[in-house]
This record gives sequence, structure tokens and C-alpha cells, in this order.
Amino acid sequence: MPITKPSPVTTPVQPVIAPVRPVHDIDLPKSLFIDHAGLRLHIDWKALCGKNPSFNYEVPLAPATNAPLLDVTQFRRINVMISGTQSSASMYLGKLDGSHCCEVNTLPIDNRIHSFEVTGPHMRIYLHGTPALGVEDVQLWVYLRS
Repeated sequence: MPITKPSPVTTPVQPVIAPVRPVHDIDLPKSLFIDHAGLRLHIDWKALCGKNPSFNYEVPLAPATNAPLLDVTQFRRINVMISGTQSSASMYLGKLDGSHCCEVNTLPIDNRIHSFEVTGPHMRIYLHGTPALGVEDVQLWVYLRS
């Protein structure tokens, strides 16, 4: 009887798996453009007198709801340009819901872009006019970026 060699035992090869490195969140730049330049803000200052004796017009800023209060926590820089009005303008930055704690920036109306650092979680822009201004079509845009 012939002697046979036993067949070699093969062990299955295990694939080599590299250790998994944690993937950190990437800070992608965020931006938001609020355009009231193409579709101008039609403000009738005389009509506003009956509704708001202080003659303050709250600019609608929130894209979905046109609310005047905008959450700016995702952004670091604000750029604003206003033209086409004889009124004055101011921008409020800070905590503006509930109790207020904010800074007020006067916005020049000079057809130039003005830039500001975000200094709080909320933002509002007011135009301040008088009935003598009559009806105006105001151009305003806001560009926010992270």
C-alpha cells in the first residue's frame, strides 16, 4: 500500500482592515442673500403714520416668513447696501427676542456696501422716515456669510 502524504491544511486568509479614522465635520462656508433690490420695498410713509407713529419700518429679512427678525448664528459677516430713500436706517445686532440686549449700528444710505461682524444671535433692520417722504421704492440687500 502506497504511503500518501496528508494534504496541507489551508487556513482562510483574513482581509486586512485599516483602522477607521474619525471623520470630523467640515466647516463649509454658508451664505444667505436677502434681495430687496430687484423687488424693491414699497414704503408709503404717510400710510405708515397711522399704523406706527414712530415711523419705523421693519425690513422683512427672514426668507421663508418675511419676518423682521433674522437668526444670524450661522454667519460671521454681514454686508448691507441701501439706496433709493431719504430715510435713515439702523441695524440691531444681539439678543432681540424676549428681553433685548443689543448694539445699534447706523447704516449710511450712500449706495456703498457696508460690512459688519456678527455680534449676536439676531438681526433687525429699521428704516426711519417721516410722512413728508411720501412713497418710496427702497433698494436694500443683505449678504451674510460664514
